[in-house]
Amino acid sequence: MSDLPDENKTRGTSSDRTMKAKEPGAKEQKEILGKVFGEEEKAPIVEVGKTPEIKEKEVESWLERLEKGEEVTLPGPVTDDQGRALVEPAAPPKPEIVLPLTKMEVKSGLHHKVVDSIRWLAEWCRRIIKMTKGRLKFAAKKAE
Repeated sequence: MSDLPDENKTRGTSSDRTMKAKEPGAKEQKEILGKVFGEEEKAPIVEVGKTPEIKEKEVESWLERLEKGEEVTLPGPVTDDQGRALVEPAAPPKPEIVLPLTKMEVKSGLHHKVVDSIRWLAEWCRRIIKMTKGRLKFAAKKAE
């Protein structure tokens, strides 16, 4: 127990400082770890200080694309810190849909057998009617 420091002594005296060994530097630590773990450096670490060269052709093509402007779509509105909308996303235009059958052909097609293709085309038209709700037109009556 005589090896333990005495609590009554003041800390940080000059004798304590001389007892501390000098800490090894980065190279020495690397060598020590290599000896302990038995591993050698597999590939030397080389620091590259060069910046990559930028080709003028690449810059020109990038500038052309930038000047043309690309369509930017926002997933949601851009808001400020208070939550007010600054920029609203552009609503995509909803095109008018023209069905391949007339209204009468859809009604009669729904009465055909399941094995007939007209039945499935009429079912598909009915599904589109339910999904679009008012943005569609039936095919024009065919002139015979």
